[in-house]
Amino acid sequence: MYFRRLIFAFVALLLLTSNASAQSTWEKLISPGPLSSAHAKIEKKCDSCHSSFKREAQNGKCLACHKGIASDISRAGGFHGKSNARAQQCKTCHSEHHGRGH
Repeated sequence: MYFRRLIFAFVALLLLTSNASAQSTWEKLISPGPLSSAHAKIEKKCDSCHSSFKREAQNGKCLACHKGIASDISRAGGFHGKSNARAQQCKTCHSEHHGRGH
């Protein structure tokens, strides 16, 4: 029972703290690892790639930054627009959180 109260207090503290450092602490706790060097500059901005509880939103966030690829897909040109990549999630081929050298 004591352990449950301790966990509840810890989670409540994280949720009730609204400053940026608390969010950063929370994100560090659940991050699966460092990003590739190409994405290192956004490593502390999880919402650049992720939306809470909305996995289907991730592709849109990828394409918002990678405008050339988004253009290829919309005009059915280039590799991403002509291959089966159009119908897949970006993370199928481009996985992150495997470290700087990935």
